[in-house]
Amino acid sequence: MTLLSEYLDAGTLLIINGLIALLSVLALVFAALRIANPEDRRGAMFLAAGYALMALGFGVLISPIFIPGLGSGALWGNALLDLGTIANFLALNAIFHRRGAEFWVLPAAIVMAIAELAIVARIGPDMRAMVALGAGLRACVTMATVFSLWHCNDPSRRPIALILAGFHGAWVVMLVLRIAWWLGNDANGVGHDPTSAFGLTARLLLTWAITPCYLWMIKREVDAELIRYARQDPLTGVANRRVVWQWARPAATGHGAKWA
Repeated sequence: MTLLSEYLDAGTLLIINGLIALLSVLALVFAALRIANPEDRRGAMFLAAGYALMALGFGVLISPIFIPGLGSGALWGNALLDLGTIANFLALNAIFHRRGAEFWVLPAAIVMAIAELAIVARIGPDMRAMVALGAGLRACVTMATVFSLWHCNDPSRRPIALILAGFHGAWVVMLVLRIAWWLGNDANGVGHDPTSAFGLTARLLLTWAITPCYLWMIKREVDAELIRYARQDPLTGVANRRVVWQWARPAATGHGAKWA
């Protein structure tokens, strides 16, 4: 894990993550403006808001690189990333029409966030506590997201939901590995996070997966709606003439063969 930090610069990865998050915001807002379903539109805007919080969080984490006298924004930058993670959880529940079955995770996330703030306020920045609690919060919320995606029952959305569940599950594993490193190594006196490159690379891959999968899902839903409108009257739900002829032609062919 720490070997990765020797080849990848954490500052560069922060900038790339911030830019990818901003691009995701633009893509999702553009998609939301074209979505007819109000619930799906709301979900897209929630997802865009989550990525906007993440982009802002990455910006706060990057700011000391460009403004040396600003000081470290690690606590507040990570707090914004935590809020973005929670917003993404709420968004995916709205998009996949889940009704709060996994919302038990939110009180636990709030407790961990308060504990992190209390520790920093009491003893100052402690990387072990900040990484353990921050990554633990994201792992819990992301695991709840995995359950939400895994239990998606919509046939048109389920394949994409399972793909997203796999990516989120991999992110949970990576978060747990970061926590295990900090709890299992003597990190006294370490003023930085040697696992940050590992975590930022994993976050980049997750962001790269979520937005295209969501846009893919929207395309599948629009295609399914067009097919439905082509097969039946949108007002009455009665099959149109084309479908009736498709059903009647095999029957007529069979009838003719019988009497030939």
